[in-house]
Amino acid sequence: MGVGKSTVGQLLAERLGVGYRDTDEDIVAAEGRTVADIFVAEGEPVFREIEKRAVRVALAEHEGVLALGGGAILDAETRGLLAGRRVLYLSMDVEEAVRRTGLNAARPLLAINPRKQWRELMEARRHLYEEVATAVVATDGRTPEEVTQAALDALELTTSPGGQPPEPRPEDAVANQVTRIQVGGTAGTEPYEVLVGRQLLGELGGLIGDKAQRVAVIHPEALAETGDALRADLAGQGYEAVAIQVPNAEEAKTAEVAAYCWKALGQSGFTRSDVVVGVGGGATTDLAGFVAATWLRGVRWIAVPT
Repeated sequence: MGVGKSTVGQLLAERLGVGYRDTDEDIVAAEGRTVADIFVAEGEPVFREIEKRAVRVALAEHEGVLALGGGAILDAETRGLLAGRRVLYLSMDVEEAVRRTGLNAARPLLAINPRKQWRELMEARRHLYEEVATAVVATDGRTPEEVTQAALDALELTTSPGGQPPEPRPEDAVANQVTRIQVGGTAGTEPYEVLVGRQLLGELGGLIGDKAQRVAVIHPEALAETGDALRADLAGQGYEAVAIQVPNAEEAKTAEVAAYCWKALGQSGFTRSDVVVGVGGGATTDLAGFVAATWLRGVRWIAVPT
């Protein structure tokens, strides 16, 4: 939000010679009230349903440049509809957001503590933006014209006044393809699945499944933002999620650190049906696997090696 996608979107459409459309504008026209008014009167869940329908219609009808609201990709169905399309993620840091918008309270999700809430929103959403994106363009310190040119370069699009952009390339459709490999299952070993690909954090909910109530995300200090963002995302999916920060690298592999993790699991009420997720390098995933294996004779765990 506030990244300038409307301005850049219109410039991009002009350079490509295609139409421009904004789903927020579609919603305002259809509902006869502003997005902020819908949030206040109906709440965010109602707005997200309205937004999901608007995005579905726009993707079916529109063939030019389409700007989506900042929270549209929170919906899994919407992310699925974006698969195989050219998707541009315009990024900026919090200081750039302050400079551009002042993080004013006119935005319904930033009404209490704008700077803190902006950070929390971005930490929870960033991996989803990156998951659906064909290209990422940083907007910090750039004019809209510079961002537009960077977008054209990143998406490998050529300007064509009055024409249509090129057809999506086959490699765009498989940029985030996940390869699934079954391992084990013989000689008495339990089989497990390995996922290989890019931007896989969005797959965690499916791997954890609906039998688990609690999830512990064990991460090193160096990945504090990633760990907390992942915890927030899992909490948003309905899990009782906790982030457990441990020392970096080999310093994490001590009995004292393992005991610290056990204490955190105990305080969270972890049962054998819950799941441990280890995010980090070899030392962190070693620790996470050991902690999971030694808690209540072993709980399920997922390694996310960086």
